[in-house]
Amino acid sequence: MFKQRTAALATTLALSTIGLACASDNAGTTDAASDTASEATAAPVATDAPAIDLPDVVVTYSVLGAFVEQLVRGAADVVTIIPDGQDPHDFEPSPRDIELINNARVVVANGLDLEEGLDDALATAAANGTTVFYIADHVTVLDIVDVNDHSAHGHSHPGAQ
Repeated sequence: MFKQRTAALATTLALSTIGLACASDNAGTTDAASDTASEATAAPVATDAPAIDLPDVVVTYSVLGAFVEQLVRGAADVVTIIPDGQDPHDFEPSPRDIELINNARVVVANGLDLEEGLDDALATAAANGTTVFYIADHVTVLDIVDVNDHSAHGHSHPGAQ
């Protein structure tokens, strides 16, 4: 239980760093952004204020995408590469996906061979200066235990296969 909480905390802290890095590009516009948020709740008013260009964070699959979106809370545009329902193990990126990865401020990936079809694109992006954040590098990975393997008990159970 302690290891699971530690891994969850480590992941949260690591992704918080990404969120802060994305938000830091807009540090000079904090007052304008908060003014804009205040005005959004008031009556609409025409303004000539420039749109804030948010950094792009590309994530490999939807679970990470949902987590990162909650983490950055609008401080970045989060784009998910692998669509829902697509097996990440078999996914092959399109030229558009590769372009998104190469132009991202940060790319967040699992890093445990989940999205093998993206390995070359992620390596190329990292070599060209894109920050590629592998979750697996920042958590303790636990071994998967086969719940049907009774050999660890030193005895067998009737009916166990």
